Amino acid sequence: MSLRVTQNAVTSLMLAGLQSSSSRLSTLEQQLSSGRRISKPSDDPVGTGQAMLFNEQIARTKQYQRNANDGLAWLGIADNALQTGVNILQRLQVLTTQAANTGTADATARASILEEVKSLKEQMLAVANTTYQNRPIFGGTTSSPVAYAVNGSGTVVYQGDTGSVLRTVGDNVQVKVNIDAAQAFGPPGNDVFTMFDTIASDLQNNPGNLSNDLSLIAGALDRMTSAQATEGAAYNRITAMNNAAGQKLNTLTGNLSDVQDVDTAQAVTELTMQQVSYQASLAAMARVLQMSLTDFLR
Repeated sequence: MSLRVTQNAVTSLMLAGLQSSSSRLSTLEQQLSSGRRISKPSDDPVGTGQAMLFNEQIARTKQYQRNANDGLAWLGIADNALQTGVNILQRLQVLTTQAANTGTADATARASILEEVKSLKEQMLAVANTTYQNRPIFGGTTSSPVAYAVNGSGTVVYQGDTGSVLRTVGDNVQVKVNIDAAQAFGPPGNDVFTMFDTIASDLQNNPGNLSNDLSLIAGALDRMTSAQATEGAAYNRITAMNNAAGQKLNTLTGNLSDVQDVDTAQAVTELTMQQVSYQASLAAMARVLQMSLTDFLR
């Protein structure tokens, strides 16, 4: 038994082909316009899952970078503050040495030195109350606006705590970015401010003890430079983690691009071929639709 293909069947098949070709053309044009191969999950379910995973990892890595940059900013300010503190202590050391030299430091000279010592103490207090984003960097996790305050009797009192300020800079990696006040300035009751008061008192009342005060200054300098070393180690560690995050981000971005971005050259070539095919199909269909019954009876 022979099969007969009607004109309606031919027309339906050609229309279906045209619709498929038109749909593919639309898809290619959309991909080239957006630069994305995947615009909805149905375009590539497996690729969509991979893209979601890469996007999640990229977002997490970018957060690590933000945390690292914040930690580096905190530590950078701490380093500047500590270096200023070291400079203050070195100047105090020079002044105390001059005052301890009874051959060159008489009462008038000591009085002049005393005024500068008082000024240095105020400068050190400002250093100890250095802030980052309105937080005292040597105050631990305190909510107080300052790490140190002067009480009614003129004594400098610590207002902070021993809490740690941490920054997460990698998977399961946290780095402490704050320097403990006791590590930098000494424990309460035996800190640099107590030392300043002792030196000021000796300048007025007991100049013979100034030589012994030099050992206090040396200890304060050792303590503060040690705090600088701790800060430097934390800074270097965060820098290394930040660099690693940047490299990882580049890799993840490349992987994401491979999954979801369109291959422009390939898409342009396919679009050209689809356009040629579409135009040929249109021409063929036009010829079929123009055929008369007489044409079929020949």
